[in-house]
Amino acid sequence: MTMSRQVQIKMKRVAGAYGSFIVVNYLHNLGWEAAHESLYADMPPFLQHLPYLALASVGDVGICLVVVLLTALFYRLWVWFDALSAGKTLFIISISAVISTGVEYLNVVILSRWEYTDAMPLIPGIGIGLSPFLQIALLPFVSAFLVGRRIKSGKGRNGGGRRSR
Repeated sequence: MTMSRQVQIKMKRVAGAYGSFIVVNYLHNLGWEAAHESLYADMPPFLQHLPYLALASVGDVGICLVVVLLTALFYRLWVWFDALSAGKTLFIISISAVISTGVEYLNVVILSRWEYTDAMPLIPGIGIGLSPFLQIALLPFVSAFLVGRRIKSGKGRNGGGRRSR
């Protein structure tokens, strides 16, 4: 049994959008991890720590992907990046902020997996770092926005700019 051409195009569009999101979001998270690593206690020199930052960024992408998938399920639209609205923006940032708070609270306060230096600004009342909170609260939206712009321009459609007939 073969898939209809329409289904193939739709699947290719979904795979392309999510693949682009993963790459863009990984690069954003890796950059953010590198930028704020000095705010964490007991960090080795950058080059020794780079493999850990790369792995942490994979975990961050996983968290961000959960946010994107929750948004897709809520709106019943697998590829919504190119149709951002005020409602979707508020939804994704709100969900991201809740997840970010939970993940950081769990790892810092409950499990003590990492500690901050005195230079890390803390969110009053909950004791989590502002930088990691903002990372997960904002990067899913930023990455989705950039992928959406690429899709709208036609470069993210059907395998990189080629339009299907």
